[in-house]
Amino acid sequence: TVLAAVLARRQKRTLLRLARSERQANELKSTFLAKISHDLRTPLNGILGFSELVKTTANEPEQRQYGEYIHDSSSHLLDLVNMILDLAKLRNGTLQLRLGDIDLREVAKSVSRIHAIVAKQKGLDFRFDVADGFPGRVTCDGVRIREVLHNLLHNAVKFTRAGHVAVDLFLRDGQAGMRVS
Repeated sequence: TVLAAVLARRQKRTLLRLARSERQANELKSTFLAKISHDLRTPLNGILGFSELVKTTANEPEQRQYGEYIHDSSSHLLDLVNMILDLAKLRNGTLQLRLGDIDLREVAKSVSRIHAIVAKQKGLDFRFDVADGFPGRVTCDGVRIREVLHNLLHNAVKFTRAGHVAVDLFLRDGQAGMRVS
């Protein structure tokens, strides 16, 4: 019984030490993720700003389209960086949804443009349809919606061998909806 008590205390101390080490490692990871995310945002915001200039000042439609593609891709990359920061917040238990009014049509169109190019390169038809009466603005977490749509479209294009990929914005019972097929 004395031996069992000694072994139990040693096991408890070992578990406490491991828990402390794991907590310290998680804090270091969170700190690193927050710092790297911050350092990546600055140049990305510069790219976003200049791509906006290209979109608005280009004389040729093709140049404007390139500016839109650069802007959309940079915006997606910024969202990914923000997701890394959110991962750190999730580990710390401080992640919160950021609800706001967004133009879901514009978000879906922006995300779709990126994936439409890849779909075209694969020989797929890419469709983007908005139902009549679809609301201009909806209240949601725009970053999360953009993230989910990127993932859905990426997988749709990646796993569709032939045919088409479609994004449909629709109304059902007065509620806005989005479908990727």
